[in-house]
Amino acid sequence: MAKVNRLEHELEEAAKSYNEGNFKFAYDKYLELAEQGNGESQVFVGWMLDKGIGINRNTELAKYWFKRAADLGSAQGAFYYSLHLIQHENYEEAFNWITKAASKGDVPSIFRLGHMYVHGRGTKTDLKKGLYYLKIAAKQGNIYAKRELAVLDMQGRRGLLRKIFSPFKFLYILFLGLTTVIRDRYSDDIRR
Repeated sequence: MAKVNRLEHELEEAAKSYNEGNFKFAYDKYLELAEQGNGESQVFVGWMLDKGIGINRNTELAKYWFKRAADLGSAQGAFYYSLHLIQHENYEEAFNWITKAASKGDVPSIFRLGHMYVHGRGTKTDLKKGLYYLKIAAKQGNIYAKRELAVLDMQGRRGLLRKIFSPFKFLYILFLGLTTVIRDRYSDDIRR
């Protein structure tokens, strides 16, 4: 029990430091916890390295920490690790990791899984499966899933009637995305 309380206290301390703009201290604290095997901290260390916050940007080291977190079963670790794999066009492995993350209910991963099915990245193109996952993510508020559905509508891939109204839907989603960014630029609704 004391170990859990200590961990919670240290995570809170790191988060507080980050929110106050003391990024170097936050990075060091998260790194300490990541090295002790805390998956949440491993994701945060990877994210800070990937963005160059509190430490020099190092995408390879970020990928390492995301993979460690993913190996521990972290949905967010698997999500961010898969994004690195996608950037290097390793779509098959990315598809496997994104499937694991989506199965845990991570909404950005559900969007990415639908997107990969629709575009045949890492798997055979399957519009029906892709739409299934995109609709789930869209219902959960994911802006990118909503945008992807609107683009598919504009292309006529979901029927003529949807194609007619799709420009209006697309503009609405664009507005929705902008208001979300203004409210919280790190919202899960705009994580892709």
